Amino acid sequence: MNRVPAVPLILGLAGLMPFVWGAVILTFMSGALWAFAMTGGGPETAGRNLIRGFAGLLVLDYAFAHWGLAPPWWMRLRLILTAVAVLCLAAGVYL
Repeated sequence: MNRVPAVPLILGLAGLMPFVWGAVILTFMSGALWAFAMTGGGPETAGRNLIRGFAGLLVLDYAFAHWGLAPPWWMRLRLILTAVAVLCLAAGVYL
């Protein structure tokens, strides 16, 4: 994978700030599949569903990258951002 350009990396990392502060950003991600982000059933169920939503979105990211529709650095950026988001959500669900 190629190096992620500075601007997308900085903006992407800035998008993780709500996770570090305890909020959820999935519903603000344009194009996210809202069906995966059903948050009923309490905070633990909501957290698990959001983790599944981010995992599903990562699969779509991979598909678009594989089809050559995303820039070469896209998956590197998405892996970093998804890992941080999922780790923050998992901390809230499992700890």
